[in-house]
Amino acid sequence: MKIRELGYLVVYDAFSIWFHYESKSRGYEDSEEKIERFNSEVAKFQKKWGKILMEGDPYYNPNFKIELGPFIYL
Repeated sequence: MKIRELGYLVVYDAFSIWFHYESKSRGYEDSEEKIERFNSEVAKFQKKWGKILMEGDPYYNPNFKIELGPFIYL
């Protein structure tokens, strides 16, 4: 989102497979403190990028249901 804000076009390879292991290093959101931190991060993100979140991704393919997402879970 920061890159788009600078006027650059973001291109990705739809055939790549990405892994995100944040919960491995940080653990699950299973305590009051972690849940509070997570909710705070969500609120900050929504405050900063609220307009874009409301308008939606202009490049999102309408052939995919956004609720389901064309994702591969391994």
